[in-house]
Amino acid sequence: MSFNTYSTEICDKEEIIHKDNKANEKIRDNLLKTYKDRLDSHQLQHHNFCSNGHCNGNLAKPRKKMPQINNEKHRTIFLQLLKEHQIEKTEELIDMSRVNAHPPTILPIQNEINIEKIEEICQKYIFLPTVNPVIMVGSKQEDLLYILDGHHTVYANAACSCGDTRRSVWILSKPNVSPKELVDQVFTILHEEPTLFPSL
Repeated sequence: MSFNTYSTEICDKEEIIHKDNKANEKIRDNLLKTYKDRLDSHQLQHHNFCSNGHCNGNLAKPRKKMPQINNEKHRTIFLQLLKEHQIEKTEELIDMSRVNAHPPTILPIQNEINIEKIEEICQKYIFLPTVNPVIMVGSKQEDLLYILDGHHTVYANAACSCGDTRRSVWILSKPNVSPKELVDQVFTILHEEPTLFPSL
């Protein structure tokens, strides 16, 4: 299933008036309905978009073992750890629809993308500026990114955004280190600060 195909079809059929929230909400609701209609029974039963072979290429990390970098204190700790370990952070506009490319060039680290969380973001926050930055791990040599923090934001924007699906992303990289290798290094580093893993 590709969000991008049907989101493009719906966006093309509607008159998009970006200053009119009611027009935007109508488009959003149509996109959200189509997204939900295309989920299979296994995904619905487990409330997980990644069930039944979806999210190919994910690194199989359980959601509860993922870091949570969702407030100013955590971001300060996070940035200090990156600095101490010579990991570069840049900020770029990244197209969230890349999760639907063939093959995808944005991949999840975790193996659970909660369907209800995607729906909540689509309904409540899709028109609002992102407060917590999406954080991804990549490299300057490869066109591949792994989502470290903000999985549901990425998938919600791919599911129910019209027009510009780009969002500001912090990209972590290190010279001569592949994205997958750097994911392992970043997890080792972040475990130096247990408060970043509240579910453990």
